[in-house]
Amino acid sequence: MTYFFNYFLLIVLYLFLIFTFLYFFRFIFLSFILFSLYLFHSFYIIFYLFTKKIFTFIKSFHIFPFFSPLHPLNRA
Repeated sequence: MTYFFNYFLLIVLYLFLIFTFLYFFRFIFLSFILFSLYLFHSFYIIFYLFTKKIFTFIKSFHIFPFFSPLHPLNRA
């Protein structure tokens, strides 16, 4: 019972974090979508640019820990 409850709490926590992030950055997202609409008039390009922006934003963080061989500072 507690096993599933822990997973439920984890999902609720992740949803809370996602929605707070979206709430605080909603103006950036909305302005980007509206600007893409104005510029391209195409939902495909909007979706492509939006996902590309998100992935470059995620990749800008150091996902790998410092002691990992995949970390850029540890590469020979």
